[in-house]
Amino acid sequence: MENSQVDPAGVPTSLAEALQEWLGGLNTPDEDVAAVVGWSVEEVARHREEG
Repeated sequence: MENSQVDPAGVPTSLAEALQEWLGGLNTPDEDVAAVVGWSVEEVARHREEG
């Protein structure tokens, strides 16, 4: 996920960067990411494998 860049409208750059780092972190469980982004755990795991 680190290679993906997010450009959320209305979100301060510093917050977007912190979220990007958290989402791409190897210590961040797939379950936590899924809960935040609204994907299934399987979708998160698949995306991380592709990235």
